[in-house]
Amino acid sequence: MTSYTEDFFDFLNANKTSDPNALRLKFYGKQANGIDYAQAIDQIEARRKSGTKLSALTAYEHFLFPATICAEQATSSAVAAFHASLIPEGCSVLDLTCGLGSDAFAMAKKAGTLTAIERNPHYQSVFKINCETLRASNIDSICDDSEKWLKDNDDSFDVIFVDPHRRGKGNIRTYAFEDCIPDVSRLAPELLERCERLIIKASPMLDISAVAKEIAGCEEIYVVSENGECKEALVLARKGGVFSNVHAVSINKEKLEIFTVNCNETVINDEQSFMDNPDRLSSGFLYEPNASLMKIRPWKALCRKFNDLSMLHPNTNIFHSNTFYPDFPGRRLNIKGILDIKTLKSLKDRNFNVCVRNYPLNASKLEAKLKTRPSDKNYIYGVSVGQHKAAPILIECALIADN
Repeated sequence: MTSYTEDFFDFLNANKTSDPNALRLKFYGKQANGIDYAQAIDQIEARRKSGTKLSALTAYEHFLFPATICAEQATSSAVAAFHASLIPEGCSVLDLTCGLGSDAFAMAKKAGTLTAIERNPHYQSVFKINCETLRASNIDSICDDSEKWLKDNDDSFDVIFVDPHRRGKGNIRTYAFEDCIPDVSRLAPELLERCERLIIKASPMLDISAVAKEIAGCEEIYVVSENGECKEALVLARKGGVFSNVHAVSINKEKLEIFTVNCNETVINDEQSFMDNPDRLSSGFLYEPNASLMKIRPWKALCRKFNDLSMLHPNTNIFHSNTFYPDFPGRRLNIKGILDIKTLKSLKDRNFNVCVRNYPLNASKLEAKLKTRPSDKNYIYGVSVGQHKAAPILIECALIADN
């Protein structure tokens, strides 16, 4: 294993903005001052790949990655902080699948003690070094298979956290619980005997209602998105728990939005209000739910809270209102008008972010047709309108920024 000396970290710091591929050519087969250049360059590449995603960890200059792939697969610092918000202050935590440790380090800041299980010896040895770097003295790091450790130990915890490994043979991504390691659907009853709260990180591809049925004691599910991308379905379970709520969680930069619905309100129904006259879209406000809401589809609950909303079309999932709702959980836009054939030519070389929802053309083809340029504030939405007979239209909008 590499000796992580000050010379090693000086090399990382001196070359942190350099191209890793160029560095590999320059230092191929070389060693100096005990530095393994190949591993040092891997560290540089991992930091570049992680960008600001793991800022809570990479803020420490001596933080190490056991492998470059961790930069892509690890939980982001923002999502890990949300996970930590779900555990009680001063509690005891068991993290059954430590990995890089993004979740473990976030939870350790709030927990009294945290036991971290990692089956890969190299990952575990690097994690122990990082525990010293981050001064996480309340973490007990153990190298073992999580199921074997559970059989060999009868300890109980306030919280057990599991992020199953979702990669199969050939590094192919898996989704179903039974295809992940460990299989938490099988282990859940045993885990619930040994904790007050079980938290399971699951793939966002899974059906929410199916997840609730598959995990014993499931009480709540958090569908978490970050910067507009749905990242996970987070299951909270207790012994004897009954499924009650689904939470749409959106993390965007420093902003956190949570919209909670009863588990029975996650489907569209006859009470939904649809746009009856496309001409109404010449003014008012356009609302696009965030990625978590798009996954859950709690339109009944959404329209009850914001009671002047009308959906443009059953498959469009965009809403209109003459009322401005500053707390709507998603994108809020001020409508400038409906674009007609006469005005389309005038859009050439103007700045617009082109979006399509249930429209005959995809976004790139519509953008090419309109010959517009990207924009941060101005939008053109291609949508279909009407409950029965869909009418495709283009709407010009301006983004309403958060205060």
